Amino acid sequence: MTIGGDDSRNLFPTELTGRLNRRRFIGGMGAAAFAAAFLAACGGDEEPEPTSTPTGTATTDATTEATSSPTASASPEATEQAAYPVTIEHAAGSTTIEARPQRIVTLGDFQDLDYVLNFGGPVVLYGFTNAWDSGNMPWQAEGVADVESWDATGEIDLEQIAAAQPDLIVGMISGEEVYEQLSDIAPTILIDWGTTWRDGIRWIGAALGESEQAEADIAETEGKLAAATSQLEALGDQSVMVGFQYGETFYIWGEEATAALVLSEMGVNFVGGPEPSLTPASLEQANLMEGADIVLSVDSDPAGLTTQEASPIFQSLSAVQAGKYDVLPVRVSRALGDGFSPLSVDWAIEQSVEILDRVAAGNGKQLG
Repeated sequence: MTIGGDDSRNLFPTELTGRLNRRRFIGGMGAAAFAAAFLAACGGDEEPEPTSTPTGTATTDATTEATSSPTASASPEATEQAAYPVTIEHAAGSTTIEARPQRIVTLGDFQDLDYVLNFGGPVVLYGFTNAWDSGNMPWQAEGVADVESWDATGEIDLEQIAAAQPDLIVGMISGEEVYEQLSDIAPTILIDWGTTWRDGIRWIGAALGESEQAEADIAETEGKLAAATSQLEALGDQSVMVGFQYGETFYIWGEEATAALVLSEMGVNFVGGPEPSLTPASLEQANLMEGADIVLSVDSDPAGLTTQEASPIFQSLSAVQAGKYDVLPVRVSRALGDGFSPLSVDWAIEQSVEILDRVAAGNGKQLG
């Protein structure tokens, strides 16, 4: 059985990688991965520049081959045997898994960890990034309470990974050389930062013999997102835009950004910037957000946020003047972006609904 491909786009713009060398993420990928993580957390998704880190060979279709379901009388052992071997077409190639994994290593604590924990996968080691000093996400805490971790802000510790004796390695996208080194240790699945959460869940569900559960989790998550509309009565059809200063650049989410798509599925009238996924601009162009009923920012760069909120141009936006501006904490932006999955959906909805309801009523952050 082959589980195939994704519709991901790469996330390594040179403008970010050149500026983010001060910190490394998901060992072996350096500043490019930090840029990818930043954009994923913000929901962004850009085409790569020529100087970007290689990202493997992602396929283009997000389809799963039809397979016959076991009968109701099938034993658990027979069901498990029927699920293997399985070949996963992922962001760095194809990987065949011969039997249900019993010892899993994840390279980071983004969706690579979330997807495995979603199925109760037996994680024996994971890479702790402490991205933006956010620690473990609330939906991860229980699953990793007794799991060993390593500092994933440096190089990948191949020796420690090998010592864990994994039979499956899951991680966010890295370079071809790293993928080959990891594959020499155990079957490896790599997820692109732009891989949809539905594809990611299907890949890991198939790898763990849980394809039926994956489809059930997707349907349940879609239902929860649709039901969130009823919790946003105060919001109504007020339009929402997200823009934030990060370093020297002012970014505006597009309508195809991961988090924007999640908010839209919740019934939010999300309005994107000029570019489909992420528009890089200057703070002097913050008036691109004029006309939005509600303006939100992301607290991923405290210094940048201070600069943004002190800008007369930003302060003059109608939404800011009306008290309909606020900031998404890093954990919330991650929950909607690089951390969105069936595992995080309840937390993501609860937190974002609270913020949106408050801001919709004009009780947002006051500036000036």
